Amino acid sequence: MVNEGDVMWRAPAELIAQSSLVKYQRWLADRSGLAFPDYQALWRWSVSDLDAFWRSVWDYFEVESSVPPGAVLGRRTMPGAEWFPGTRVNLVRELLRRIRKDGPVIIHRSESRPGGEISSAELIDRVERLAVALCGLGVGEGDRVVGYLPSIPETTIAILATTSIGATWACCAPDFGRRTVLDRFQQLEPKVLIAVDGYRFGGRDFDRTPDLEEIVARLPSLAAVIQLPYLRPEPPALTSRQSVRWDDLLAGADRALFSFADVPFGHPLWVLFTSGTTGLPKGIVHSHGGIVLETLKLLGLNGNVGPESRVFGYTSSGWVNFNILTMTPMLGATIVMYDGNPA
Repeated sequence: MVNEGDVMWRAPAELIAQSSLVKYQRWLADRSGLAFPDYQALWRWSVSDLDAFWRSVWDYFEVESSVPPGAVLGRRTMPGAEWFPGTRVNLVRELLRRIRKDGPVIIHRSESRPGGEISSAELIDRVERLAVALCGLGVGEGDRVVGYLPSIPETTIAILATTSIGATWACCAPDFGRRTVLDRFQQLEPKVLIAVDGYRFGGRDFDRTPDLEEIVARLPSLAAVIQLPYLRPEPPALTSRQSVRWDDLLAGADRALFSFADVPFGHPLWVLFTSGTTGLPKGIVHSHGGIVLETLKLLGLNGNVGPESRVFGYTSSGWVNFNILTMTPMLGATIVMYDGNPA
């Protein structure tokens, strides 16, 4: 019989000794003479000496910036705290330079189509092609690109392509109704929408074309709509706005034109939304530098994620967990994703 408070499992000593967190502690001791008797002491230091802790994360994981870091916290007031002022980073540059070079970077399964694997070379190719294509559609730093997409590799590719050029990403899953989507996207005034035609769940097909038509019609800021066939090989063309097919767009993009946007640490990366239970959903903006450091700390230290890891998350693409899953290759890990009924 198991009682509340019972310890179900303890990590073996040899596993603890080889963990990322213990390696980080050894590095701290060698570099700065900082030694902590237990995890609680390390945690207390991390939340009391913010400057030293976050600079150590930057240095331990060797984050790149065209301008070397000086102060960690330039302004401490809340709201309005300023982290690593003057530095220039790009989350996607950090992710792609750390990506595993052998084996799959994404393993995917779906009710709607055959599963498969994507290598690092394939992922980089598609990210760079989509980024160039988005620039050709007029997307620049600060513009918003939104997705009406499920938990599939194209969503990860769209996140990375959008943010690599300094544009800002937001996404709703296609099981969201039109009003739910518009409550979020209308606040952002997006320049480009990337959308599927529908999805399959539990063996049932859900055609989202009527909802997509209304969503597009009520987003006058859109300069382009990118249609991604998912439920059907040949979904109907939109009547409310001209659109371009995902494959056609990528095929016509010249990778040689790709370059990363060198953006400030606090440059907007993506917008996540609250549930909307107390009025309109509230947008929460995350930054390039903040998510780089949080990913390295959360996944690399707390999560012990590394080059041998395969990370699975069953999650909606509009939820922060999908964004976290997309970040795992920054630690050299493989993403495992599934779209459909988990049963």
